[in-house]
Formats: sequence, C-alpha cells, structure tokens
Amino acid sequence: MKILLTCLLLFLNLSNSTNFEPEKMSPQETKLLNNINAYRKSKGLNPIQNSPNLNLVAQLHVKELQEAPPEGKCNMHSWTGKFGEKPCCYTSDHKEAACMWSKPSEFSSYKGNGYEIAAFNTDSDVDWLAQWKESPGHHAVIINLKNWKTIRWNAIGIAIREPYAVVWFGEETDPVKGN
Repeated sequence: MKILLTCLLLFLNLSNSTNFEPEKMSPQETKLLNNINAYRKSKGLNPIQNSPNLNLVAQLHVKELQEAPPEGKCNMHSWTGKFGEKPCCYTSDHKEAACMWSKPSEFSSYKGNGYEIAAFNTDSDVDWLAQWKESPGHHAVIINLKNWKTIRWNAIGIAIREPYAVVWFGEETDPVKGN
C-alpha cells in the first residue's frame, strides 16, 4: 500500500507540471531584456512585452541545461523530461522543432508556440546579446529577419544561469501580466 501511495504521489507531481511558478527576474535578466528591446528599437522594431509564462519556461529549461546538458546529436533546445514534460531531442537539422515550440503550453497558461535562442559561455562577464548578434540564426530571431520577417513578437521570457542563457519568443500576448 505504501509503494502504491508513493507511486500515486509521484504521478500526480509529474502530471501536474503546470503548477511551477516563475521566479522574479534577476538584474542580469532584466538588463538583457532591456538591451534586446533597445536593440530592436534601434532597428525600428517594437519592444517585446515581458512574459511571466515564457520566463517560467526559460527558467525551467536553463535549470535543466545546467543539471543535464545535452548529449550526442541533441542540442541546447532539447529537453530530457526532467520536469514531467515530453522529452525532446532537437537536432541541428530542425526536423524536431515542433517538440521545442510546444514547451510553453506544457508548463504554463501560454498557449502559443515558443521559439528559443540559447547560448553557452563560461566568461563571467559575458554579453549575451553580443554573442547572439554574431550568430546569423539567433540574430534573425531577435530582429525578425529571414524566416522570422513576417512574425511579430508579443511575448518574451529570459533566464540566465551560468554558463547558459535562454530567451523564449512568442507571437501570442501572455495572458498573465509581466513584471
């Protein structure tokens, strides 16, 4: 009976993964949000509203990256299933992109797709935005170039836990007001 009860509690805990709460943004994360929006403004683009739901997804993912870095062909957009979500092996050919895009709805009330940029850097004083600006694919997401040209970002979530930083972008407005 004790084993059955333990298994039931574990199942309930894992199946109730949307009960996570986002942490308050750190000064470093707030600075990155402000820098991204200032950079977008310099390019004639609208700022993106901070999203508590996408912050939560970013915080969970960066924590997972710290605890279980991707291995083999799976890159930094992959998820192991550690928080009860569906595992996702995101590869460089982008064939499994949809498994990453759906993560916001697995953890939060954000029902739109989420699109992530991620970075790894061991420098203690890293400029994450500068690093992403050097990467054509990441830069395109930040300022809506190439495949992202017709998309308008209405939500953004950020998490930094060295040596990782992730930013999630979404087209839908977050139903929860940002901080």
